[in-house]
Amino acid sequence: VSRKCVGSVSEVSRRLADGELSPAMASDPQLAFVVLIGTNNLGRGHTPKETVAGVVAVAGTLLNQTQGRVLLNALLPRGDGNKRKKAAPVVGSAADGSPVRSFSPLITKVNAGLRSWAEADAARRVGFVDCGGPFRRGEHDVQRELMPDSLRPSLDVEPRWQ
Repeated sequence: VSRKCVGSVSEVSRRLADGELSPAMASDPQLAFVVLIGTNNLGRGHTPKETVAGVVAVAGTLLNQTQGRVLLNALLPRGDGNKRKKAAPVVGSAADGSPVRSFSPLITKVNAGLRSWAEADAARRVGFVDCGGPFRRGEHDVQRELMPDSLRPSLDVEPRWQ
């Protein structure tokens, strides 16, 4: 069974709190949850630390409320093309408070935090995968033919990487 639950970390957390998981899902040890959330949080100005904490909270809820496993997906790259830079030149701040003009370093920090959390899972119920490589073009941009809006894979591409 595959269900999509999309949105920001807080939106997914709310849906889980509102009973999104059925008793049958909660008791199925073969069930796997694929988690790919967090990029919307960065886009709304959350720090990498806040974003990691939110994703980990969602994964923790899934682990605590079910017998299943969780596969954390690294955040996919986001395009930082000229249009984006003109519209909102500063997307966040570095640890020292200086402005960051690209999502790339923020995504790298989030992905490192998610990988670290998954690798620390002693119960071996959490995995981590980074599928972002094919979508990257250089350090700060994406393959537009694969991610036309610079944020999400196109519908033609999505079935190939799921």
